[in-house]
Amino acid sequence: MEKPYSGWHPADITAAIRKRGKTLTALALENGLSESACRKALILKYAKAELVIARFINIPVHELWPDRWDGDGKRIRAPRTTHEDIPVRSTLARQND
Repeated sequence: MEKPYSGWHPADITAAIRKRGKTLTALALENGLSESACRKALILKYAKAELVIARFINIPVHELWPDRWDGDGKRIRAPRTTHEDIPVRSTLARQND
């Protein structure tokens, strides 16, 4: 069973930015990011944009994205996948296809 998400909903983050008179695009551009950076950060991991958003709305980044940041403000990194983790079909199985 999937655990419930405890961070802010993307619409709530967008609303908090809009209430302060900015758009996600303007916020990104004013901070030297691409115009889509803050929009992408709502759904994808994008550390620079996440930090810009958190600072702008004055909410700790780990409260906005607890699955991406720990309470100390350090990035939570997913374990890397190695070649041993990827299943490989045997040569014999490929010959029988």
